[in-house]
Amino acid sequence: MRNFSGHFDSRFIDGRKWLLLSRFSYRDEKFGELSIPQITRGEKLYGFVTDGASIPRFAWPIIGTPEQFDMAAVIHDYLYCVKCFSRRDCDEILRRALLDMDCPKWKAEVMFCAVRLFGGSVWD
Repeated sequence: MRNFSGHFDSRFIDGRKWLLLSRFSYRDEKFGELSIPQITRGEKLYGFVTDGASIPRFAWPIIGTPEQFDMAAVIHDYLYCVKCFSRRDCDEILRRALLDMDCPKWKAEVMFCAVRLFGGSVWD
């Protein structure tokens, strides 16, 4: 998994969301190092919470399960949360991250088109 660094460690917390338990980053060819920070207050760790890749169950046999794309999805979710780039830039980072995970190009394009079509409600 080129361009990803840190140990991807997460815990399923409520039947739908994941808590990222370690610092994790992705080096994007256009924007450089994109890191998801960890915050510690006292002895308590606060990590980023994500729902991962939102792939409808009916599409799993064709696209794959959400866990197959977890590293790219968590970077994308974090960027949507902090809004440090335009929505389009965040979606293009997702596409590049998927390709860096050796996701087939056609799947990366389908997922890019899906977030372009359906991600606006999450962004707003």
